[in-house]
Amino acid sequence: MSRLIRILSGVSLLIVSKPCVAQAPPITSTLTQQLDSPNWAERSEAFVKLGQTPSTWVSPTMAAALLRLLQREDKFIASTLRASNGKVGVSDKYGEGFSEYYAELFDTCLRYCDKQGLLSQLLVGARNGSPVQGTAIDMLGIVRNRGFSDRQRSSIDSALIASASYGGSFMVRLSGLSAINEALNARSPIDIASRQRMHEVVVAAVSDKNVGVRETAVGVLGAFRDSADLTLLRMLSERDTTTSINHGKVQYPIRAQAMKAIQKIQRP
Repeated sequence: MSRLIRILSGVSLLIVSKPCVAQAPPITSTLTQQLDSPNWAERSEAFVKLGQTPSTWVSPTMAAALLRLLQREDKFIASTLRASNGKVGVSDKYGEGFSEYYAELFDTCLRYCDKQGLLSQLLVGARNGSPVQGTAIDMLGIVRNRGFSDRQRSSIDSALIASASYGGSFMVRLSGLSAINEALNARSPIDIASRQRMHEVVVAAVSDKNVGVRETAVGVLGAFRDSADLTLLRMLSERDTTTSINHGKVQYPIRAQAMKAIQKIQRP
């Protein structure tokens, strides 16, 4: 949850659709109405109080209310960014309280809402060129192992691969590589074709023009645990010329990352 809060801070997420199906006991109408308050703090208060009853969100009516709330907060985040030309996010303007509230709201939707409906919205945001692409990819990396089917995970993996090779933004490439790394380290099922494509984009990223992308890609190679990568990693650990200065000392970050990747592959 802490990582989710960090990702949600200052960025615009996606509008989730499709209600859940189930039954729930009656809920206080006053709190339900408060979900439509023009004040986000009042909406947050109502959401928290309603959530104190475990069965609140399982009814179709309350699931629909939850989704409307998520949609409203997404628009609220987007309007906050637009007002500052993308320079001031919700956590900057309203404090970490909003980010914590939104993270819990998203997590609740992840538990109760239709998985395909939620995934479809995230994939729209994860498309190349989307203004929220990096954020959507970060989110997909987090939720990949949260109850999605093999077919749905394959769709997620395709989005991660596309982002890891996206030429329009090194930040998006970093998000894609980090999400691939998370999928590999989770040891969750990855189909053979997707795994091969992941490996190809990671190897290509080792030669990226951005140092941060290169360093991240070298680290991700270790997560494949493929001895065939040792030749490349050993070459990088010995010959890479990228340097940085830390406390007045020259360091070789990519060489260091290559050594860590080698050790990970060789570890039993």
